[in-house]
Amino acid sequence: MKQYHYPTSIVGTSTKTLKIYTGTSKIGEIKGYYDNVIKKIIDNYTDRSNPFFIRYQIIDEYGSVRFTSKNGGALKRKVYITYLSDNGTNHELIMLDTKHFDGFGEKGVNFNFNGKDYYIIKHIFEPAQLFHLNNLIADWNIEHRSGRVVIKIFEQDYLDEYLIIGLFHAWFYASKG
Repeated sequence: MKQYHYPTSIVGTSTKTLKIYTGTSKIGEIKGYYDNVIKKIIDNYTDRSNPFFIRYQIIDEYGSVRFTSKNGGALKRKVYITYLSDNGTNHELIMLDTKHFDGFGEKGVNFNFNGKDYYIIKHIFEPAQLFHLNNLIADWNIEHRSGRVVIKIFEQDYLDEYLIIGLFHAWFYASKG
């Protein structure tokens, strides 16, 4: 198992850079950003638990953008992802909401990467969990007392750390899980 963490902000629409660590070693940064100031104003003065316009990037320790996300609908039914793998290949994927009618309980999302189906599920008051078939790959949790997000990767053979961190962050961070 490998564990990563980064600080959390009070507001999910914050564009403050968040540094990602494994232990005490910095492995990258998450940056929230807006295309223009109008979109930022709209997100900050409407429903902050479901921002529409914020985008996220993950930049590795060498300064390369490894992950970019953008929301695909007003009800957050999908998120578009661009991911740059270690070998320099760009991958496009779409995260699709599977539990959109149950806003207060279980949350779920499916996506396909390299021909394999994955899903993320989050039950209320529990960490979000990433699966391929029935294999638990990773989990993501906001630790409110310590003011940080913790990601535990149990199976590193499936997906890259930047992709896993980005998927969880893009889907759950703005709404605080």
